[in-house]
Amino acid sequence: MKIVEGNFDEISYEKNSFTKACSVNTLYFWPSPASITMKLAEVLKPGGKLILAFEDIEQLNRRKLNQDVFNLYSTDEVQDFLINAGFSHNVNIVSRKKGNLIFHCVVAIK
Repeated sequence: MKIVEGNFDEISYEKNSFTKACSVNTLYFWPSPASITMKLAEVLKPGGKLILAFEDIEQLNRRKLNQDVFNLYSTDEVQDFLINAGFSHNVNIVSRKKGNLIFHCVVAIK
């Protein structure tokens, strides 16, 4: 395993470099989720797995977060980004409730 800190848009990786990629609570800060999911699909090997975890859009909306900083997406929007980027049409979204909060985990296969 290799953990790298940095701006994903500025880091250069060869195509088909990784078998897995994971992101937790960073989706809100991606300037262009469509292009980033495409780049993720490029750097993953065929059959590679992407895990994305994020909070439910409704609870984030209730927090009145700064829209200049936070970009909020529904599970359907995230699924569409991934499918359009080339991940399999079987993008699996698992949602869990903890108290009155909802958290989502997406598993997408290239």
